[in-house]
Amino acid sequence: MSTRAVYRWIESGAIHFTEPALGALLVRCFKGRGRQIDLAANVDPSHFFWMQMDPQAVVARLARVGYAHLKDVVFDHRSLALNGLLDHRWPGDPNEAAWRFATVGRGRDASWWRTFFDALAARGVKTAAIEHEDPLVPVEEGIVEAAGVFAAATEAAA
Repeated sequence: MSTRAVYRWIESGAIHFTEPALGALLVRCFKGRGRQIDLAANVDPSHFFWMQMDPQAVVARLARVGYAHLKDVVFDHRSLALNGLLDHRWPGDPNEAAWRFATVGRGRDASWWRTFFDALAARGVKTAAIEHEDPLVPVEEGIVEAAGVFAAATEAAA
């Protein structure tokens, strides 16, 4: 694919960025060429969790949020103390890692997710997808469990 074709996709809004830093870099590149583009971030709070960032603060700060991937993170404080935050032992034993992606609700409870959904809604986000990457939970169980957390979060708001 040519660079020109990629620029057309970005300008049309067909490309959304998972990592806000990449989106910010592309905005700077386009501005350097005298062009304005409209990018939307794909917010995945799990990426912010493991980096010790506040996903709600990030959502409030982004210029535009298109949609969200919903995934949690669990920390192993014993391993974290010995190996540090950047120690990610994939594809090894997930029980040995300082942190791992987890089924929604296993790192944060329904009340946290309710607040996050409210932050997304305030930015006009209408689409979110459960992203299952928990190596310790079968996908069939993880999706159902995550949906239960979302239902509880929704009921808490009612």
